[in-house]
Amino acid sequence: MDLKELMREYYDRKCNNLVTENKLPVNVKPGVDWEITSSPNRLIKKFKFKKRKHLLIFLQDVLTYENERQHHAEITIRYKTVTIKVWTHSLNDITEVDTEYARDINEVYKDNNASFNE
Repeated sequence: MDLKELMREYYDRKCNNLVTENKLPVNVKPGVDWEITSSPNRLIKKFKFKKRKHLLIFLQDVLTYENERQHHAEITIRYKTVTIKVWTHSLNDITEVDTEYARDINEVYKDNNASFNE
């Protein structure tokens, strides 16, 4: 069994369809957790903002974080919503690096003067 199959088996056992607060140790609002899409496996989350200035600061911080960690996600911007989709490109699957990314980006969101109630 190769590494990709081992990781897929691990995540099939550990994850239902949501990466919940227990799996990402940050405070999250129910219904806004990171989701796992399959075929191919990806972590995905939408971040919503009332003000574009918060969105812009958030994006700048996310890009800085990505450059420091050398781990980059697919980022889509639609008006005042940012959608982030992350996976380990070399394996074309989700790894622990991606769950750490998700946890850290939730913290970036909280630190940017934005709130889950925004």
